[in-house]
Amino acid sequence: MVSELDRNHIKLDARLRRTSKRDEYAWDGFYSDDQYSFIAGYTGSGAPYGITWEETERMQLPMDFDRWVNDNNPDEQLQYRKGWWDYIELIRRLMWKFDAQEAQVVATYIMGTPPPQEELLMPVVRFSVGPTDYIVKYDFGVFPERWTVSIRNAASIVRPILGLFDDKRDFRSNVIAGFENEWIHGAYGSDPTHFTCEIHDEWDLASLVRLSRSGAINEC
Repeated sequence: MVSELDRNHIKLDARLRRTSKRDEYAWDGFYSDDQYSFIAGYTGSGAPYGITWEETERMQLPMDFDRWVNDNNPDEQLQYRKGWWDYIELIRRLMWKFDAQEAQVVATYIMGTPPPQEELLMPVVRFSVGPTDYIVKYDFGVFPERWTVSIRNAASIVRPILGLFDDKRDFRSNVIAGFENEWIHGAYGSDPTHFTCEIHDEWDLASLVRLSRSGAINEC
């Protein structure tokens, strides 16, 4: 179990690793502190308000995938950092395998891990293979692990789906950490060219990319 003190150290370490970026993100000529990159003013009780560092960094997205990875390596002391790197390397292999266009980090989310409980900053990644766009996130903090994928402009992907995911599940009423509302589509069964689905391992993810970009699934 992670103590509150350990949790604060994790968050502090993350802030310190981002310190080198603050010169780039700073709002010239305005006051800032450890929480706010831009202090617009103070409440009657003296509490500051304005734009936080996290909000400022989100303004910099989307960001080139490799640049984001370079700026956000997890601390070497974190036991689950290997899972983070496995995610990164899988995205790179997919990019190479399918000759995908440049990957971008379009959002981030905090993933909690099993004991020993840790927090990892995870990227939501967007890439394209031909006309087909993919937005992907990975959560290995749950069992079974979960990949959430939104696809736009799938190339003639029709039944059967080979059991890769639940083709009737509609995610539009769900809150998906790191996903903007406009990235969440309906069920594959309603529109096989624009849909959001959940799959359970990297092999299924690679199969889904191959099938959706090539239109290799043919209706029975």
